[in-house]
Amino acid sequence: MVYDGENTIYMLKGGITIQTAAEILGVSVGTLRGWDRSGKLKARRSKNRYRIYRVAELERFAKKHGTRKRSGTLTLLL
Repeated sequence: MVYDGENTIYMLKGGITIQTAAEILGVSVGTLRGWDRSGKLKARRSKNRYRIYRVAELERFAKKHGTRKRSGTLTLLL
């Protein structure tokens, strides 16, 4: 689980959900699905075929493509 000071963000085996990734990048879930299909930002898949993203990959993508990120610092809760 990750906590950003305001919201709890759920992780799936080392990644975050598509909804959380969309919030971090400031785009819609539909946009992320399209980017996954086109190869612009590929998601990993869980055993249940859910799209999951690594925070570090989202950080790199946001920096490279100039997408806005949600402000704040994410903290891993153990």
